[in-house]
Amino acid sequence: MNQLKYFLKVNFNFTYAIIAICTVLFLIVWIPYIFLAGGIDANPVSLVNFGANFGSFVQMGEYWRLITANFLHGSVLHLVFNMYSLYTIGNFVESYFSRTKFFTIFILTGVVASFTSYIFNNTGFSVGASGAIFGLLGLLLAQTIKTQNSYLPELPIDKRNLILIILLNLVFGFIVPGIDNMAHIGGLVSGFLLGFVIKTENSEIDSKYNSLIKKILLALAVVFSVYGFIGLILNLFSH
Repeated sequence: MNQLKYFLKVNFNFTYAIIAICTVLFLIVWIPYIFLAGGIDANPVSLVNFGANFGSFVQMGEYWRLITANFLHGSVLHLVFNMYSLYTIGNFVESYFSRTKFFTIFILTGVVASFTSYIFNNTGFSVGASGAIFGLLGLLLAQTIKTQNSYLPELPIDKRNLILIILLNLVFGFIVPGIDNMAHIGGLVSGFLLGFVIKTENSEIDSKYNSLIKKILLALAVVFSVYGFIGLILNLFSH
């Protein structure tokens, strides 16, 4: 037991855990569909059952979908692109901010991204981790702005390149049909705002005020995650 606790403390990585969850959920949704119906994408009905952000059901009170939708993907390409982005950006954030801060940002910005999508497309259907990934980009952008005129150690990332990456992805989202750019914008803005509260691991000791805020944000992320999981389980057993 002690060895397990030590392993989790030293080696556990939220980025890999989220990638694993997204991949497993996609296979659960996709494999039966490809064999039974020959579909090359995930089964839309199964995606809804597993917690897609479906406006009509959210209106009926199934708010847990705002969490679970971030772990679902509609096609192999969708999954691969998002998981590669998460692998690179997520590991970077975990390295410089800590595992708990990465988890907090991913969950909270993912919820805001889903809610923004729901507000602007309240009868629509959306899935994917890209809103939360944009939240991580927003966090990094805020940090690059903060570190120019503060005691915080400068992150090894160029602000101009970061802004270019964000703009190119947003333009791509407006040009290509089927991309939920409102979720991207919601995640980006919320991550940017949270970036002025969240500090890197190498920062000086936080004030009691900042520490309290981060504890509250982490508690919200945990509550949202548990709520989403319970909602998903209850929904699956009701079908």
